[in-house]
Parts: sequence; C-alpha cells; structure tokens
Amino acid sequence: MNRNIKRSGDNWITIHSTSDEWKARLIQSALLNEKISCRMRPTRRPDGSFHWVIMVLSEKQLDAMEITSRVEWAIAADIDAQKNEPPPNVPNDEQKKDTEVNREEEENVPRINLEAVQQKLVTSREGLGEIIHYPGVGYELRMGPRPYYIVNEERWEEFIDFSAQRQEFSILLRGEYKRLFRWLKAEKLMPEFIRLTESTYREVPPPKLKKRKKRTEKEINRTSETVETEYRTSYFAIICLCLALLSAISVIFKLPWYTGFILALLAVGVGFPAKYQIDSSEGKVGGMRWTIIGTIIACIALAISLIRGFTGFMG
Repeated sequence: MNRNIKRSGDNWITIHSTSDEWKARLIQSALLNEKISCRMRPTRRPDGSFHWVIMVLSEKQLDAMEITSRVEWAIAADIDAQKNEPPPNVPNDEQKKDTEVNREEEENVPRINLEAVQQKLVTSREGLGEIIHYPGVGYELRMGPRPYYIVNEERWEEFIDFSAQRQEFSILLRGEYKRLFRWLKAEKLMPEFIRLTESTYREVPPPKLKKRKKRTEKEINRTSETVETEYRTSYFAIICLCLALLSAISVIFKLPWYTGFILALLAVGVGFPAKYQIDSSEGKVGGMRWTIIGTIIACIALAISLIRGFTGFMG
C-alpha cells in the first residue's frame, strides 16, 4: 500500500525535447544504461510535426541532465568532424592543404616522457593491441598508427562509460581519436576494440580446467583385466559349435549313425549351459550367435542320424 502511494506521488520532469527521434532514442538508451527510469513520449505541435519529450523522475533530474548533455556533446562532435572532412570533389591543391591541416591536428598528441613513468599492462588482445596504464599520466591506447593516443586519467572514466554505449563510443572515437577510428574501421576491429575496452572494468574469469586424476598402474591393470573379462567368449559356446560341426562331418561322411547321434546330442546338451552363462553374465560374456548356430547344426545332424539309424534297424 505504501509503495503504491509513493509511486503515485512521483513527479516526472521533462529534461529534453527534440524533433529528432534518433537523438531521443539515443538519449533514452544512455539513460537506461545508467539504470535511470525514463519515458519518451511523442507530442504533436500545431504545425502537425512531432516532437519527442524525454521525462525522468525528479530525484534523478541532475544525473539525467548530465547524461543528456554528454550525448549532445558527442553528437555535436560527430557533426563537427563530418563538416571538417574534405569533400571528395575539392581540387588537389586545396585537398592537400586540408589533409595537412587535419594531419597536424591528428598528430597533436601530448608529448610526455613516458620512460620515467612505470607502466602497467591493463589488458591486451592478439591482433589488436594493448592498453597501458601510466600512473599519474593516463592510459595509452597502444594500437593503430603511431603516435599512440593517451587518454588522461581524469577522462578515463568517461571514456569507458562511452564504451558501454556503442553508438556514442563510435561518435567519440570519430570526433577525438580520428586516426584510431579510421584504422579500426579499415581493419574491421571496432567490435574487438569495444570488447577490449570493456574488459578493463568487467572481469571475465577464464574457464576452470578440470583436474584429471592420474591413474595408478594397479587401476590400469584392473581396467585392462575388466575389459578382457567383459568381452570374452563363452567356452561352452565354442564346445557346442565344435561338437555340432563334428556331428555334421560324421553325417556327411556316412560314419556309423550313432557317432553323429552322440556328437549332436552332446552339442545340444552343451548349448544349454552356454546360453545360461551368457544370459547371467549381463553382457560380459559373448558367444550367443555361436551357440545358436551350433544348436541348429546339431539338431539337423541329430535328426539325420536318427533317420539313418531307424532305417538301418528296419532294414
């Protein structure tokens, strides 16, 4: 109940109004990334055009206005950078002059004696580069064309805040770090650079490797013995098949009928313990196929031997 009363008493204050929907959504995205509740509503003006209004709670007004001004500054810097780019149809002499001016501006990197400062590797990525921290000086973006850019320590927090909002970060790089921006675009490394910057404040623990236990010689021997036991063939199945083949041979070569009869009878008799051994081993003993084949051959030889014996007795 108290929560509802408090919620109904919240005051929503307009902090920005613009006719550019893209700009309004960019500000809204920046506010939401900072976990500031906001509302974006379209309003129709008398001339029929739409205007986008950004509203936040009164208690978050100052923080929201600061973020809004930062977004506006980034957009203005991007527009200014686009205006300063030399047009493609400019005559060669003027284009060279503009290029030289831009080059002088881009090469205007602070010259600091970094050899006297102890450096610390913050993060690195193969194929991209490194970010080096010089305490009391700033962070060197050691990638792309030389000389490398150095972000002052007082601006580093702002720099990494922009990295959480990719569109704003791209605008910032294009406005203040032109050579690096062009190199990242040409090499298609912008996503990698953003992830590299994010890794300076967001730790991603490496996957834990499972420790493999070293097996002792006894365990290895025990395993090999188990494998041999699991896949051995039943001796009864082998005896059953051998007796069945002998009974078949005796029938083929027309030995006395009782020879084939006895051998076949023994083969059938051995087949029963073979089947019992295989069934009770839970897959550790094989030979069921041999047992079945031997039993079939023995039954045929047994029947032929009985017919021969009965025929001889009647004759």
